[in-house]
Amino acid sequence: IINEEATEQFAVKEGTEFVSGTGVEEAEGFLTHASLATTNLGSTTVPTYAKLVELLHALATPYFNNATWVLNLATLGVIRTITDGNDNPIWQQGGMVEGLPSTILGKPYALVSEMPAIASAAKSIAVGDFKKAYVWADRVQMEMQRLVEKYAEEGAVGLQFRKRSGGQVVLPEAIRAGVMST
Repeated sequence: IINEEATEQFAVKEGTEFVSGTGVEEAEGFLTHASLATTNLGSTTVPTYAKLVELLHALATPYFNNATWVLNLATLGVIRTITDGNDNPIWQQGGMVEGLPSTILGKPYALVSEMPAIASAAKSIAVGDFKKAYVWADRVQMEMQRLVEKYAEEGAVGLQFRKRSGGQVVLPEAIRAGVMST
């Protein structure tokens, strides 16, 4: 149970770094990369259908086929209300055929709780080929050390966890972010 909790805490920290890390003593976040291209989504509350299509199609051709949307759950809730010009939702339920994911404009998505919420000037939605754009490396897998002697006088045992990992954007042109603004 303790090992599972520690693993979850490391995952939360890594998720935050993947999205918004500074690159100094932590992984570089893809949203904080200086060369990240952006597309104005035309609203501070609900992106327009046309602007989401524009964001997706602003990707260079080599990255379009493997593109994945990245957004948080609240943003997905907003996206699910958007329809095209024929009143068809841009979000499509997956699972009708085994192995097919739910999609936004025909592309799968990943829910990342660390993505910013929809707000003025926020980069709330990103799309791209993250497998090509971002490298994550686990240099030291999670280790647990029991600290028996240190807490012996109190009749307790301490646990120390260690993990070393890092990440950075290696191909910024494979990702684009949507900026919530008018």
